[in-house]
Amino acid sequence: MVMILVSIREVPFNWWFSKASVIGIVATIQSIVLWFTLIKFNNLVVKSQSILFLELLLGSSLFLSLIFCLRNLLGGFGTWLVSIVLVLQLASSGGLYPTQLLSPFAKAMNQWLPMTYLINALRATISTSVPIQNNLWTVVVITIGLNLLIIARFKLAMMKNPMVVGGDE
Repeated sequence: MVMILVSIREVPFNWWFSKASVIGIVATIQSIVLWFTLIKFNNLVVKSQSILFLELLLGSSLFLSLIFCLRNLLGGFGTWLVSIVLVLQLASSGGLYPTQLLSPFAKAMNQWLPMTYLINALRATISTSVPIQNNLWTVVVITIGLNLLIIARFKLAMMKNPMVVGGDE
């Protein structure tokens, strides 16, 4: 067992993959449950069920990656910061109120928060049929960027101390 743990920790990508695979499973389960609830219990009708599911899966992956990244990079402060970022996103993304009704601060934050792009894509899929490619690509790029930061963090931690990665182990 120890040999397996050491071999996983020898390469930052392997260490990241061992964590990211759990995030991927959780994101998939969350997306399935939300998609099923929206379709079966809320009777949501959209042009493309598969696009809706893809958006839910990308959104779930994005926010789980954000949580994991901030926690890994900043430790306990990252956990606190995740709460602040999620509240800011709810207030500033245009999901609760139209952006025209937001405060100047929330309007300024709007374009910098990833939830904005997910909400725009979901809104387009559910009701407006506006093209969503740019919003989905933005979500994908942010998710990849967060995961690259996690891999870099593991690489730096392994160079400093090969047996301690992630801070909690």
